Amino acid sequence: MGKRDPATTWKQPTLATTLGVAEPRGVYRTLRAKGAPRATRKPVVIDLFCGLGGWTEGCRQAGFETVLAIDSNMRLLKLHERNHPRCTHTAMTLGPDTEEDLVCMIRKHVPEGQPYHLHGSPPCQPFTCSAGIRGKPSLVKGLALVDWFLGLVARLRPWSWSMEEVAHPMVRDALAGARERHPELVAFVRSLDMSEYGVPQTRRRCIAGTPRVLARVVGDARLRARAPTIREVLSPPEGATLMMTSLGKPPDPDLTVRMADGSFVSHEGERFTRPLDQVAWTCVAQHTHRWCTPDFQGIRVFTAHEHLLLQTFPASYKIGKGVTLPNLGIGNAVPPRFAKKFMSCVRAPKKNPVH
Repeated sequence: MGKRDPATTWKQPTLATTLGVAEPRGVYRTLRAKGAPRATRKPVVIDLFCGLGGWTEGCRQAGFETVLAIDSNMRLLKLHERNHPRCTHTAMTLGPDTEEDLVCMIRKHVPEGQPYHLHGSPPCQPFTCSAGIRGKPSLVKGLALVDWFLGLVARLRPWSWSMEEVAHPMVRDALAGARERHPELVAFVRSLDMSEYGVPQTRRRCIAGTPRVLARVVGDARLRARAPTIREVLSPPEGATLMMTSLGKPPDPDLTVRMADGSFVSHEGERFTRPLDQVAWTCVAQHTHRWCTPDFQGIRVFTAHEHLLLQTFPASYKIGKGVTLPNLGIGNAVPPRFAKKFMSCVRAPKKNPVH
């Protein structure tokens, strides 16, 4: 495992650091919970980088109560609140500069002696295939948040914890280092295919968490399920027989060949499309999938509601109007179906631990 130079650790420069004065105390906008959390012996949930609420929704389906959800995007946070009103929502840029305030919030929302589960999904965009466009500073920034979250877990030592991230080598290196320092606290799966857990898309992610919990997630065959096909999840528009990945370019019609049996062949089209009797491509935040005809011609892009179903959100989940914001939130979300299965492996302690 290669070691990173500490000097390259990214930190956002501020006016205070430039002038050499003390940082001002942060001001955060909080949306108060509507109603008190239900009393439960199960661990309550703290959801960091919560976005639209994929992890929180999975927790709800598994019978767990999320008491505090934090994200820097207030618009996504308001959508989260519409679906999970019993949770307190706070708009905050998470990281070292706000850690002390965050710890105070967690202690305020988790009663003394109440076990809790800490989840974090640091922004994955720095580690995606488009990261090369943004360059090394983006990677360093993304890795700094992963390192920070792992440090927070080591500091707080919650009853259980989880992290979902793109399976990038730098992420795996950070997790391997954390596991070496805290083998009793950190375990991870380098690349987990969520389609093996019934998620209808080929979504591979690095999953980390409490060793005893992750061992159940990986080892319990009862959690595995066949992933539904595109046609089983969605209702294709008339004439659609193919799904084109959001990252694929429309094929050149001049290179599409009609065969004697009436079928069509296109090297470009076959590379970026899938028949509707297969599992869907992974949903992403910045682009939308497309419906295509047999000759690889586009019909229309997927609606936000179609992406919502591919991510296994309930059809009734409130995502607001428009396309850009819902697709951003849906593409970045953890599929609730996987979150539900993960949380089903979290056991309540026989006696509530004191943290």
